Amino acid sequence: MDSAIVKCIFNCVRCCLKCVEKCVKTINQVAYVEMGIWGMNFLNSACRGFSIVTSNMTYTVTISAIASFLCLLIKIGNVALVTFIGYMWLEPEKEEIPYYAFVLIMVAIVVYFLTDLFTDVFQMSAESMMIVFLEDYTFSKSNGNDMLAPDNLKKLMLGDDFDEDEDENEDEGKGKGKDEDEDEDGEKEEENTLAPLPGASAASLPRKARTSQV
Repeated sequence: MDSAIVKCIFNCVRCCLKCVEKCVKTINQVAYVEMGIWGMNFLNSACRGFSIVTSNMTYTVTISAIASFLCLLIKIGNVALVTFIGYMWLEPEKEEIPYYAFVLIMVAIVVYFLTDLFTDVFQMSAESMMIVFLEDYTFSKSNGNDMLAPDNLKKLMLGDDFDEDEDENEDEGKGKGKDEDEDEDGEKEEENTLAPLPGASAASLPRKARTSQV
């Protein structure tokens, strides 16, 4: 009874430590990406990255889930493919190979661990790109500037928000164009008002017109 309780306690502690390890690994990754973007120290970069991730939790969870699912598919597909190739390769000589099934199982295990190493790099790259995109989105939204990300990526990540931002930018551009046209029309009207008529004397002109002529 005591051994079962102790084993349960050790399993709970191991689970908590595993969660802490995952959190620390994620914070380190986010901090290093922030250091590459802004050139700040590790502590400030970690705090800023944590704030960016928590304020955009929907994008973070979605991209992490998609990346994990793709990595799982890659692992399963690679293991199944290599194991099938090994089966077809060793099938004619299975009578001469002892523990034929054990050999295939070991091949599958080795391929799984090797694939896991490469998929970890893929997942880390996807999450790093997500952090860079969130930084671009947050910085441009707070300062009113255009995002540096490509339109395809913005449409994929933002969806309806991207269409709204495009409409706002078009409205702002039209508003600026109207203001510029109104300014140009006002300047032309002012020039026409100040221009002297043929045969008019300088004394009959307004003071502003005489000043401009002088």
